[in-house]
Amino acid sequence: MVNLNLCLLTFFLSLCTFTAFADDLVAVNYYAESLCPDCLAFSKGPMNVAIDKVGSIFTLTYVPSGNAKLQSDGTLKCQHGPMECLINKVDACLLHYYPDRYGWM
Repeated sequence: MVNLNLCLLTFFLSLCTFTAFADDLVAVNYYAESLCPDCLAFSKGPMNVAIDKVGSIFTLTYVPSGNAKLQSDGTLKCQHGPMECLINKVDACLLHYYPDRYGWM
């Protein structure tokens, strides 16, 4: 996990070099599963550090994706259980109806 965190932090910090030559902010999309322990650890760790250190050079868009599979009966089965599917739906709904996510995060 430490190596993954270091790689991800390095990636975010490398954005600083990229934007030194651009006028626009770098768009970063964060696809996460609501009950994934690794996604949670990344959010609380390297992502938080990147936001604190170089957050002024990128825009962050959270995308509640989940590792879901469509079942033959039309329902979704999420990797971390039914509660994850529900929370992903709630997150997607919030993003749809309240696109200014900084107001509710």
